[in-house]
Amino acid sequence: MNISPNFGLDKPTSLIPKEQTIDDTLDDFQPVSPTWGPDEPPSPTSESGEIASPRQKTTQEAVDEAISRYYLLKGKYDKKYKNAKKKVVESVGRNNLEKIKKKLKSLRLGCVNCKQNGGTVFTNNSRLLTAKCGNTETPCDLDIQIQQGKWMLLSTAMQMSQEGLDDIKANIIDLKLDLLFGLRTEEQITSQFNEDKANYKSQTKQLHLLNDIIESENKIRLDDNELDTPKKIHIKQYLEIKNIQLKKHISQFKEFINDYMAEVEDPQLSMPFLNQAVVLYIEQIFPLMAKIRESKYAVTMMDDTEEQGLFIMKKIKTLLKNLEFEYEFGQIISDKK
Repeated sequence: MNISPNFGLDKPTSLIPKEQTIDDTLDDFQPVSPTWGPDEPPSPTSESGEIASPRQKTTQEAVDEAISRYYLLKGKYDKKYKNAKKKVVESVGRNNLEKIKKKLKSLRLGCVNCKQNGGTVFTNNSRLLTAKCGNTETPCDLDIQIQQGKWMLLSTAMQMSQEGLDDIKANIIDLKLDLLFGLRTEEQITSQFNEDKANYKSQTKQLHLLNDIIESENKIRLDDNELDTPKKIHIKQYLEIKNIQLKKHISQFKEFINDYMAEVEDPQLSMPFLNQAVVLYIEQIFPLMAKIRESKYAVTMMDDTEEQGLFIMKKIKTLLKNLEFEYEFGQIISDKK
């Protein structure tokens, strides 16, 4: 095997794909009017245009739902305990701490499943969620055991992969230096060199994969059904395209309104302009504004402040769950009731 003692390594190709220009994208992009009203959700369809059939839940979805049910159950139980504790404090008086402690020790709640005395025992050890009946004599069949998965931020995973790649590069350079200066023979470093080379390829592939996942969160699929293959562009490009289209529609809308106002005294001449303006708003402007908002923000919600009586719109661009990946999968060990 011939190992050349040069210091260069084949560098991985650029991790950031070359973006299209706005002009190139606009040339083959035409808006498609939705077939539903502004207050109606679109019909569930598959990519082929057929009505989408219900799909089976993935393991991750099943675990997520089980965890949600667990915390919902625990939340109800904790609320019941909190209310019972509040009644004890009110009946005894806040200043009598010893009596409060004594009463709380003798407090008996019913199990959330069978209602027997003893309550429910909820635990969370080493990311294992459990819930069991607290009755010591005749416990019911309640047995919930859910092993939670382990998650990592994509940015953290990319940083770790890049650091690992840099370490492998340094190891390969050290091997080539040893060979160059005669510190070791080719036979002595061949095994280590092949291992590092394989790790280098594997680490580079992983880095590309993580980058593709992150890039996919910043891209959006064009809704042009005439395209043979799905086409994705950067969200920033998509928003620029949609804003250009929105400005054109708004300009046309204003023209219709101006024409309507100019002929407002003659309903036969003015009403067609008003009708065109209304149709344009319902079929083009309103859906386009909704698409822009949905593409720009993952969550948009109204929050009211009790003190000032104000309503504040909160906008979240990216959900945390879209920036994480599960590197150790969770599982439902038991879900008996």
